Amino acid sequence: MIDNHTVPYSSLKPQDFGTNWLYPDKCPDCPARRWCYAISPAPETQAEKVEQLKTIFSCYLLTYEKAEIEPLLLCHAPLPTAFEQFFADRYGKPFQDCRLVMPQNDFPVFLEAATSIQPAHLVGVEFDQLPARFVDSTPTLQWVAKNYPTIIRVMSVHYPEIGGEILRLGRQDGELERTLDVYRQLGPEAFWIAVWEATLSSLTSEVDILGHAFAWQKHLDACPDTDATQKIIQAVAQKMAQLGIIADLNASGMKKGKHRDNPYFPARWIPVFQQAGVGFTAGDDSHNQRQIGRGFDDLLQFCLRNGITELVQTSGQRNSSGRLEWQPVKLTGDE
Repeated sequence: MIDNHTVPYSSLKPQDFGTNWLYPDKCPDCPARRWCYAISPAPETQAEKVEQLKTIFSCYLLTYEKAEIEPLLLCHAPLPTAFEQFFADRYGKPFQDCRLVMPQNDFPVFLEAATSIQPAHLVGVEFDQLPARFVDSTPTLQWVAKNYPTIIRVMSVHYPEIGGEILRLGRQDGELERTLDVYRQLGPEAFWIAVWEATLSSLTSEVDILGHAFAWQKHLDACPDTDATQKIIQAVAQKMAQLGIIADLNASGMKKGKHRDNPYFPARWIPVFQQAGVGFTAGDDSHNQRQIGRGFDDLLQFCLRNGITELVQTSGQRNSSGRLEWQPVKLTGDE
């Protein structure tokens, strides 16, 4: 138990605390449930940061082991400085999304710590599809693919440009109200088509997984099934199959938002991806230790109810073409 939040980080055991990457999480033993660092003093050098983060990751790996889930240590790639400035100008204050986005200076720390700690585990980076004027992301997807070929690369759509507005998937700083305004102006069909057009533009040969494809349903009506949405979603599925990109079934979707009957992937759209030859994998999108494994049982039951008889998993090995090698895992109902 931690009853003093200033204990040296070198004296902590992994089970003593919970945190989210380099950032504070609600300390499990803090009665006020306040946001605070469970580790201090703050490290000053990169070497100290790496050691601190390795301690944090040890905690995560133990939790994964207890939950009997294949561990994937994943961070969001840094956003371009110009993109952060765009949101800072909108809010009139610094861009506040530290629980999701890794600052550029800390990204090398994450890579060094995550790729050096034992036992063996997967390491990933989640990239955001960005409006064209901000595509000079640092580091870029291509840079990570070249310099860290073993890292799993996930693509997500959190910041699409729709109806002339750059939107943000979330409730912070009035963003949900902004999204709902655009949604009402365009209507469900046009809005979702724009989301899928952004998704289609994000798919390149460097992408391994498309993350939580229907996550915008968290706050909105489900994607309508029309000729136009069928056409764009089929185009996405076909491009994914062509490039060998896997679809993420996200267990957090079973616990969050308006539609808790699916893992950010409504049942009606599964056959479209199956017919295109796209494989499915499962993740929990946990942002802290308490979320690890949450929703997995519901996700697996969803799969069995809706004709998904196998998921795929990877050891992180790539073939001669640079694509991840995936192995099927049959679902029997006993998982």
